[in-house]
Amino acid sequence: MSDFDPSTLAHTLFEHGRDWADKNASADLLEETRRTLRSQIAVGLLPECKSVAKAEMHAEATEEYIDHIKAMVEARKAANTARVQYDADRAFIDLLRSQESSRRTEMQLGGRHPKNI
Repeated sequence: MSDFDPSTLAHTLFEHGRDWADKNASADLLEETRRTLRSQIAVGLLPECKSVAKAEMHAEATEEYIDHIKAMVEARKAANTARVQYDADRAFIDLLRSQESSRRTEMQLGGRHPKNI
């Protein structure tokens, strides 16, 4: 395993983990502000709509609200994709660790395969 460089792998895992955390925070922020945005838009529509329910319904149909929902979904998708990359990195490191452990065991057995003992 000549390309097994623990510091490089750790750095890559850290960078991908931080990327996931940043994207997850962005998605969380959009999700948490969805209702606030709807309420802010509804407050402006309340005088003409005459009821909160009707104002909220109209707010959800505005381009501003729809754009927020689209951004929210795209941000969650980006966060999920970053999480998949981070998890793949972890699985790869676990695989390398397992392979290295198997290699050491084989060396201790003098190159003999455990099934042949």
